[in-house]
Amino acid sequence: MDKKFAEQKQCFDQANAVLRYELKKDAHEQNMKHHVDFLNVKNEVKANDLKMEAKMKEHELNVIVQIREGEIKRLKNFGWFLGVSTAFLGKFSNVFDSIFKKPTGKD
Repeated sequence: MDKKFAEQKQCFDQANAVLRYELKKDAHEQNMKHHVDFLNVKNEVKANDLKMEAKMKEHELNVIVQIREGEIKRLKNFGWFLGVSTAFLGKFSNVFDSIFKKPTGKD
C-alpha cells in the first residue's frame, strides 16, 4: 500500500510539475502577445504622430508662403506708389523750380 501510495504521489507530483510548466509557458506566451500588441499600438501611435507633424509643417509652410505672397503684393503696390510719385516729381520739377526760383538780376 505504501508503495502504491508512493507511486501515486510521484505521478501526482510529476503531473503537477508538468501542469505548472505548461501554465508558465502559456503565461509567458500571453505576456509576449500582450507585449507585441502593446508595441504595435505604440508604433501605430508614433506613425500617426509623425503624420500629424508632417501635416502641421506643411500647413505652416503654406501659411508662410501665403504671408510672403501678401508681402510681395504689398511691396509691389508700394513700389508702384513710389514710381508714380517719382514720375510726378520728375515731370513737374521744372514747374516747382520756376515757382520757387530765386529772382536773379539777369531778367
